[in-house]
Amino acid sequence: MVDTKQKITQAATELYNTYGIASVRLQQIADLAGLSIGNLAYHFKNKEAITLAVVQDLTGEVKDILKMFRQTSDFLDFDRQLSEWFSFHQRYAFYFSDHTPWLNEELQQRRVQSSSRLICQIQKRFDFHRKRGSVKSDMTAPDDRAVAETIGMVITLWPSHRRLQGQSAGNEKEYKKAVWSQMLPYFTTRGLAEYTQLIQPLLSSTK
Repeated sequence: MVDTKQKITQAATELYNTYGIASVRLQQIADLAGLSIGNLAYHFKNKEAITLAVVQDLTGEVKDILKMFRQTSDFLDFDRQLSEWFSFHQRYAFYFSDHTPWLNEELQQRRVQSSSRLICQIQKRFDFHRKRGSVKSDMTAPDDRAVAETIGMVITLWPSHRRLQGQSAGNEKEYKKAVWSQMLPYFTTRGLAEYTQLIQPLLSSTK
């Protein structure tokens, strides 16, 4: 059963996703949560406190996604992580697209650290799959970093970019195709065969 605090943070998240943090008023959150302003204020003293609770919740989810690293030795490992990233975008569309200053330096630093960790993981994936013979061996460390940053941007910004262009956020398969397309040029023959066998069926299935 959803408690009152959860109702409030869920309502705030929905409104932030639609209008952005700065444009949402406390009354709107109370109305959507089905509460009076007085009842809302009993649980959160102001909008900043609500936003802090929302960001703390989603920060925990980001940590969980980043823990999904090299759980298997094939490409399916990364594909599963992409599924979680897409679900995260669906729940917290505002997180990567809203440029409203965060509540404090600590929260901003958490977002920077998460982004850096994602890029580092992508670099490590390239190195791991290179050793397996699935990624080309002629990439240098700077190449790895540049490619990892590009892929990281697609992972974090693709849905927001689509919305900016007046399009829908797309579906999970479209999202994954956009990310995988950045990686395909660096696969060896073995890597392409593995992609064709393991990943392509998932992206082309009708389920």
